[in-house]
Amino acid sequence: MLSEQQASSVATEATTTTNSNIPKRPVIPIDYTNKVILAPMVRVNGLPFRRLAARFGADIVYSEELVDKKLIKCKPVYNEKLKTIDYIGHDGNIVYQVEVVDKESDSPTASQKVPTVLQLGTSSPELALQVAELMIDGYDAIDVNMGCPKKFSVKGGMGSALLRPENQENAFAILRALVKGIQEKHGKPVTCKIRLLDTTENTIELYEKLQATGVTAICVHARYIPQRPREKAHSHLVDPVSKITKVPIIANGDVFKPEDIDRIKDLTGCSSVMIARGAMWNLSIFRKEKVLLDKLVVAKELLDELIKYNYHSGLSKYILKRMFETHAKTKLYERLAKCKGFDDLHKALHFNDNEDLSKELTPEQIASIPAEDDEVDLAPRQKKTKHE
Repeated sequence: MLSEQQASSVATEATTTTNSNIPKRPVIPIDYTNKVILAPMVRVNGLPFRRLAARFGADIVYSEELVDKKLIKCKPVYNEKLKTIDYIGHDGNIVYQVEVVDKESDSPTASQKVPTVLQLGTSSPELALQVAELMIDGYDAIDVNMGCPKKFSVKGGMGSALLRPENQENAFAILRALVKGIQEKHGKPVTCKIRLLDTTENTIELYEKLQATGVTAICVHARYIPQRPREKAHSHLVDPVSKITKVPIIANGDVFKPEDIDRIKDLTGCSSVMIARGAMWNLSIFRKEKVLLDKLVVAKELLDELIKYNYHSGLSKYILKRMFETHAKTKLYERLAKCKGFDDLHKALHFNDNEDLSKELTPEQIASIPAEDDEVDLAPRQKKTKHE
């Protein structure tokens, strides 16, 4: 078990051994049909989480939403020790991290057996293309976030703001720019993720216009823009869209257990499903055996990944707490809430008091628990390195 100080020194040593020649990322074909996909989740989908999702069986993994105005200021650095490309912000913090391609690697994301999709938050066709070009060796496909209703996204004209009638032409322009400049020029797929509009007719009309931009696939989150996760998804409303599609549709919403995957496929008519909270609560939901592993075992594996890649300790605590919000009334959750760093997190997960963790709160019960997002300083994505 590495202490937080030891983990920091490992990452510092790695990132100060840099190479100005960023390894090129081979273009791979990506089939979006019959896939189970890790959804983008803010503050969660860093490299450690994506790697573990892929190891458990996710077919495609998405990054969290990353904003173009922040990414354009990043400098790509080759981390020789960890074999990653680290996109360093102007403050010296890692904004985005991706494994260098190694076809012989036992990591599915490094070998490209599991593609990595960069999800972009943008409201500008020009800036979106600039960023996509800058980061061309950091992803296998790029997705435009057109569904996030959170303030940080919407206030910049991004996310679900792009679905407003007055902004839709801009959304189409963004996609056309990326299709021409990335998909056609570099061979890397361009996709988008949307929500349901107020009527099925409006959703279908939007979908047909999105399809006309040339995107490779479209993900539909089966909730209306104002809806929050505590409200049930309207998966059956995706079915009319799936009936007229010419490109693959990915269904997103309310997949919490392995058996929900086939249920959502049946309800939506989609062959592919994207999982968010169900994956956050237990990444073994991606197992082909369709049987969940003990969540505590999965959490320990995830902590090892977080330490290996020197993830921000406060953010690591946030991820693990979200993982166990299904056990928010347990002693384990209380221990996690008191953690100050990696050593504390390790002790909290490995403390054996034989507590029964077999009973979980329902999604509805979890939704009634007040959010505690503001307790973590989330500005730095990972620990600051010596590299400037």
